[in-house]
Amino acid sequence: MDSLYGQDNSNSGYDAPYRGGGRGGRGRGGQRGGRGRGGHGGYSNDRPVDNGPDLSDRFTQDDRVAVKIRGLPYQTRYEEVADFFGDFKYIERSVILGLNNEGRKNGFGAILFETEDEAAAAASGMNGQHVGSRYVDLNVISYGDYKRFNKPIGGGNFGAKAVKLSNHVNGDNQERALVMRGLPYRAAVDTVQTFFDGFGKLQDEDIFIEEFNGRRTGSALVLFENEAVAQDAKAALHRKEIEGRYIELFDQNDQFMQKICYLEPAAVAE
Repeated sequence: MDSLYGQDNSNSGYDAPYRGGGRGGRGRGGQRGGRGRGGHGGYSNDRPVDNGPDLSDRFTQDDRVAVKIRGLPYQTRYEEVADFFGDFKYIERSVILGLNNEGRKNGFGAILFETEDEAAAAASGMNGQHVGSRYVDLNVISYGDYKRFNKPIGGGNFGAKAVKLSNHVNGDNQERALVMRGLPYRAAVDTVQTFFDGFGKLQDEDIFIEEFNGRRTGSALVLFENEAVAQDAKAALHRKEIEGRYIELFDQNDQFMQKICYLEPAAVAE
């Protein structure tokens, strides 16, 4: 099972080459066509089964050299993602496809680029384009986040023994925080991101799914970019459903969040 989360990476230490080539013009809003530059340069369906990151000492943890992809069709193959970015200098065999808790594709992905400028250009140039029948949303992420893609993290991904929401709320962020109640127990970070689509760019580290003794409670903490966005999300999505279950949303002024996050009512700003 470790291999599904990138913890057994046979590419460790492999300093992969990148795809070269210029950037041809392409229209917005349609499915991307072929590159017209030949094959995949060795990229094929025999991607290592570990689905792990490309490891290299050429980057620091903070180098923003990767792109996170959201909205992929579930049947997407590795070479389709590589072909999508074919006019940019991506690193060969660096594509990771997101997996849910059951090891199935979840519509997310990540790919590594040669430089920060190349990653930024790819994210800007291809955002909103189609892979198959679905358009994708692209964000530049750090090399450290790329390496952690699909791995259990403290934000509540699969595998954490205990995640206490009170450990992640403080005076600096409680105004822009919401607590969710009623989540399906199998819901993952990407489920929460999809639920709040349209209310800012929620990163994995903005979401904490509560667990005790390795079991989820149905509650989660979400940190938005500011209080206004949090309140807009609460007004629009309170009592909306995820997989047939009503989701309740609470802010710092609600007793449920005060109780679960150990907030003193007197300390809450008027």
